Parts: sequence; structure tokens; C-alpha cells
Amino acid sequence: MYNEEEYKSKAVYTLVIDLINSTERILALSSLSRDIFFTSFAKVLVPYFNEIFIPDINKNTSNSYVIKFTGDGWIIAVSDIDDVIKLTVLAKLLMHKFNDDITKISGLTFNEPWKLKLAIAFGRDVSIDFFGQPDFVGDSVRRATRISTLCNPDEILIDEAINTIIQRDFEIEKINVKKRIKGKKANKIEPDINTMFSIVGIKDADSIKPGILVYLFDQLGNRSKTEKFIHQINDEILKDKLTPTDINKIDEASIYIASIGKEKDAELIDEKLKELGYRRSLINWNKKIYLIKDLQSALFSLTEMKEAKIKPDSYTFNILLNKTKYLNDALPLFNEMKQEGIQPDIVTYNTMINKADNFEDALPLFNEMKQ
Repeated sequence: MYNEEEYKSKAVYTLVIDLINSTERILALSSLSRDIFFTSFAKVLVPYFNEIFIPDINKNTSNSYVIKFTGDGWIIAVSDIDDVIKLTVLAKLLMHKFNDDITKISGLTFNEPWKLKLAIAFGRDVSIDFFGQPDFVGDSVRRATRISTLCNPDEILIDEAINTIIQRDFEIEKINVKKRIKGKKANKIEPDINTMFSIVGIKDADSIKPGILVYLFDQLGNRSKTEKFIHQINDEILKDKLTPTDINKIDEASIYIASIGKEKDAELIDEKLKELGYRRSLINWNKKIYLIKDLQSALFSLTEMKEAKIKPDSYTFNILLNKTKYLNDALPLFNEMKQEGIQPDIVTYNTMINKADNFEDALPLFNEMKQ
């Protein structure tokens, strides 16, 4: 029976990434090198994705994005418009760092650099459950895939909808679609994607920029833009009539500034925000703890969080538990979580069980989870 809610479409934004001329080059590798290459290729995306797409406690993250590995590329689809800037940052990072990363991870030597084609497009998709995994089906992947056929090597193409969202932060040029189709000897592009743009750079800060951009500048080794970003954030704090949204964006920027090793700059920003009467939200505390690499520094932030009268939640403790190496390190946090009156969830128990060295240590946790 037709269920209108089941087939209801929503806005989805999809990034398609493909290696150019990959088939011939991969087939030229030995069987072992091919296996190493594919394994390493899948790993390249992981650290950047984890840094950029910080899970949000207010989102059902299993339904907000979908990642597919296609063998010689990726498809990443998101349904939150705020994540479009993150897709763009991810695309820029992979375009600039893929060759260094694949060489480092695989240990293989390549005769020439790999080239990527990248495209981001908007579409109306239906969210489905596909063999127990969330997925999107509809226009966004089709549009992004078709647009990618017109990419020059190491170019990011976007459609008009994506341009509208990111044009404030990125330098963008409109391309001649008809000329590009003729030059590529490609098939005619559908009428609904006859306007395309190429991302050619990142604009200088002229307003409160998304904090994720300072992470991008740092990863690309652009010190001048990093320093300019921090300077701009300090200038913004001094302006009159900052809205709550402005202040929250400044706080998020401070969290990213700290995450790239600029802790003193972040502390100065935090002090200025306190003078304005700002109180960091639970969501931002969790983002801060998530981005901290080592456990001891993360535990110090937990103490700061409690001193600020912000009560941690299950997500806070799940982040911390994930940073521990052994079960014995995790148990004190696990017990503290329960003493705080916070109910462990399936993520908590799975994390704990995975840290157990043997069945005897894991069994009590498994039994407790079932209760």
C-alpha cells in the first residue's frame, strides 16, 4: 500500500569523487599492490571525514549522511544544508592532499600523480533503509555524477544550488557548459544542470567565517590565511550587537582554532566571550572534547565543562571512552558515567566490549547491556 511519508523526498547534497584513468593504472599493478592500493584508498577519506563531520548530539547522524566507496572513488551525501560547506572543505582537502596521503598510507611508488574529478550537486532524494543501512536515492547522485564528467583534472565543479550556499566563502567562476561539453566530447547534460561553476579558491575573511575553514587552512599549510582568520575572529568579537548565532559561530571557530594547535589564541577568544556573558553550550563542549586528540587533555576539558555548570551526557562520555586504549582505562569513566546518572547506550557498551582483551572481560558488559 502506498505510504506518502515513506516516499517523501527531501533536499540532499552529494559529493562525487573519482580517480581519472584509474582502471588502466590499477590493472597495471601486481595483485598484491592492487590490494594494498584499494585498502589504502579507502583509508584516505577517514581522518578528514572524522575531523570535518563531527557527530552532532542533536542529529540522527545515521540519517544525515551516507558514504559509499565505489572502488576508485567515493560518494558522500548529506541532508543538512549546514553540511554543504563541510562537503566543500572535504573536496578541497582531498584534491590537494590525496597523492601525499595515498603514497604515505600504501607505501607504494607511482610513476605519475593521480588526478581527481570532483563534483557537488543538489537534488531531491528519498531516504531509504537498504539492507539495514541508510541510503538516499534520487537526483543528487545523478546530477553530481553527470557534472563530474565535465571536470578538468583536479577540479571541483558545483551546480547553481551549491554555488548559492558557498559563494560567500569560496571564490567561484562560472564555466561555459556548452564549450566544456564540446571539448570533452561528452553527452548533452540534462537541462536542469545547465549552469555550473568551478571552485577556484577561498575568499578572505570579511565576516564571521565557518570555523571549519581554519582547519582547511591549517591542513593546506596556509599560515597567512590561518592568522588572518584568527585576527578576523578577534575583530568580530569587538563589534556591537552580535547575535546569539554570531557568538555561537565565534565559539565554534575558537574550538577549531584550538584543535590546530593554537590553544593560546583560542583561550583569548574564550575569555572575551565570557566577558560578553556567553556560556558554551553542551553541543560545543562535546565538539571541543571530540577534536582533542589525547585523553588527558580531553579529561581536563571535561573538568572545565563541569566547573562551568554544564552537565555531560552520554555522548560526552562515549567520546571519552573512545579515546581510551584499554578496558582498564575505560572502566573508571564508565563507572563515573553511571554515577552521574547517565544511562549507557548501545554505543557505550559496544565501545567497552571492543576494548576487552578476552571473552571473560566482555561477557559481564554484554549481559549488562541486555538488561
